[in-house]
Amino acid sequence: MGYQMTPDNSVDYIQYFTTNLYNPTGPSQLGLLGEEGFVRGRFNNLQVSPRTGVSVGYEARLYLPTKPAQRKAGLITAMRNYVNFTKVVSPKATVLVQALAATYAYERGASSASGTFTANPLVEPRLYVVPMFQLTPKTTLNFPVMFWATMHHNVPGADKSNRTTFSAAIWPEVYYMVAPKTQIGVSYYSGNFVDGFQTALTQGTFQAILQQAI
Repeated sequence: MGYQMTPDNSVDYIQYFTTNLYNPTGPSQLGLLGEEGFVRGRFNNLQVSPRTGVSVGYEARLYLPTKPAQRKAGLITAMRNYVNFTKVVSPKATVLVQALAATYAYERGASSASGTFTANPLVEPRLYVVPMFQLTPKTTLNFPVMFWATMHHNVPGADKSNRTTFSAAIWPEVYYMVAPKTQIGVSYYSGNFVDGFQTALTQGTFQAILQQAI
């Protein structure tokens, strides 16, 4: 839900929920679980290059501790600041490049929420390259390729203490618009390609998506 001030400027709140219909390694969880929730401000087309046609926009996100694992780890809030570069390649193809910095605020520097005493993240620069395709008037394909580095708190004795870890993943998703404010889709979120190509693919997660705007 949100408010659109102009065609290029909007403020909204996004809340994700998940349910695990099938878990091959354990019991399934049919109940809805709260995932990430955040307040978002988007400001598109702040600058448009007449020569290249590349538009520059800005997006800010303020995250709330709605995800149980993050809340258990002591998350207070997180902030992401995006600089977006958009290039329309053809009427049916667009490329979005996002450079962003994420900062985290936790009650404590480390926790055992994951089962291991691990240092919490502190700062996280990220880079996303997202080709987007309009397959039909109602069907879209997005193929995010994501890279990020996570810098952790310095907590003696904690795993990842004062370390920087690196990640690379893909998140292809297909959406179909069934109504002006309702979309359904499927996606696949890979594991970390830094751990190996085969490992990243076998540790990925398939998702069925229902996206509803209010």
